[in-house]
Amino acid sequence: MWGTLFSAATLSAAALTTGLAAPAQAATINQCTGQHLTGVIRDVEPGAGQRYATLRVRNASTTACLLNGYGTLQLTNAAGRPNPTRTTRIDPGRVRLRLNPGDIADKKLHWTVIPGSGEPDQCQPPSTALKVTPPGSRTAVTVAFTFGSICQGGWIEHSAFHAP
Repeated sequence: MWGTLFSAATLSAAALTTGLAAPAQAATINQCTGQHLTGVIRDVEPGAGQRYATLRVRNASTTACLLNGYGTLQLTNAAGRPNPTRTTRIDPGRVRLRLNPGDIADKKLHWTVIPGSGEPDQCQPPSTALKVTPPGSRTAVTVAFTFGSICQGGWIEHSAFHAP
């Protein structure tokens, strides 16, 4: 019966005149790109030919962005050219993170400095940077990599981005 007494237009007009306006649309937050982020590799722990570290990124932009997943990694040499890089995903897995300006997120890294079968003692030319492309982005943030050569074809295990 009420549906026949009041039309939708009448109800909307009544709600607006009584101060009960519909909620505003939430602002859209885009995926983080390499242009949003700065990064550093920290907390490097050596152990029996293995290296464990944390890649920390910070939203250096003036807008919030989202990180959701692993992204990609590419080692580069002193000339800025790609070094061999093979990646394997590890836990923790995908978590959706909102990074407000100044917020940080971490990614676990693990690599080896022990040559694999058929590799020379130095493994590959030393890397000087790691290009990190956030999930869903086409632009990378370049992070200093001062840890020399990575063995076994540039093999790096890495987690998804997660809260510190």
